[in-house]
Amino acid sequence: MKDKEEKLWLQLEKAKSLPYKQVLERKGYFGFGYPSRIEVNFKNGDKIENWSYPEKDIIFTVINGEVEGEKVKEPEQSEIETKVEESVPEEKPQP
Repeated sequence: MKDKEEKLWLQLEKAKSLPYKQVLERKGYFGFGYPSRIEVNFKNGDKIENWSYPEKDIIFTVINGEVEGEKVKEPEQSEIETKVEESVPEEKPQP
């Protein structure tokens, strides 16, 4: 029973990711499935989507079902290491 359930989940995952995979493969992007995050906006009658794949640090811009571009995801502010050096004035010896 457990095997059958796992097999059904895998089939569902595959079916769910297929449309995204096909759109990306048409533009030469391979190895992508269902995005971790999808943002959808409408502008001037166009459907604009951002498909985010944080595990690969990439976001695809898809307009009306066609991949229009990609951008490398910038690290979150919390992921950026900040180094601060304090300047302490030297004490001059008193004569």
